[in-house]
Amino acid sequence: MDMNGMPMEGMVGIGGYPFGFMEALAMDARLMTGYNGLTEAQKEDLIFRYRDAETDDARRELLDMLMPGDD
Repeated sequence: MDMNGMPMEGMVGIGGYPFGFMEALAMDARLMTGYNGLTEAQKEDLIFRYRDAETDDARRELLDMLMPGDD
């Protein structure tokens, strides 16, 4: 719990995004391009899955799905 009595696992960053989500997108233009190409429903699903991921590796895998494939 934080000092306001809110559970810490429910904490989100500015704009309602999980901590680290927007920072990760901002670090790589390809990730941001992939994110911007998603529908609103896909963006919401990705955000919830990112927030619920238990490890940094799981979060990285989610973000890697935004990267264009090398064909």
